[in-house]
Amino acid sequence: MRPALEHAPDPGRAVRAHSPHSAALPAGADRAGAIVAALAIFFTLTGNTINVFILLPMSILLWFSFIRPAHRRRYRDAIANLPRWQLRPE
Repeated sequence: MRPALEHAPDPGRAVRAHSPHSAALPAGADRAGAIVAALAIFFTLTGNTINVFILLPMSILLWFSFIRPAHRRRYRDAIANLPRWQLRPE
């Protein structure tokens, strides 16, 4: 039987401990999915469903072909010098 914990574990503790380093990460890619979904909803509600089937796929193709590789390169360069956890099994 496991002993009872004195306090509940805080899963955000490790994230907050390294939060000064998170400023080095580029922002923007996390909003890309929300922007695509918002555009699809907007085009559908305004009656421009043809844009959902033509412009949206073209923009997604543009994103995955050109913008995402450049963003991933910048992201890798930004996190290259951040501290890494050295986890070992007990």
